[in-house]
Amino acid sequence: MDKKSKKCPHAFYERGSWYHRTKILQEDYSVKYGKTGGFSSDVEAEEAYKQHIDEFNRRMNMRFIT
Repeated sequence: MDKKSKKCPHAFYERGSWYHRTKILQEDYSVKYGKTGGFSSDVEAEEAYKQHIDEFNRRMNMRFIT
């Protein structure tokens, strides 16, 4: 059964571990969506999500500034 965390909105539980969604900016400026898992808690997955989205936003800004 999949479940979402109430205190961590980007984390969800699936197949025995916690996951978060990912976004990857492609060379053609499209965005590829996926998920990353294996986290032992929803808080850990949420922290990883925040780091991931900060990196995605940084790359997005760099791509459109240059």
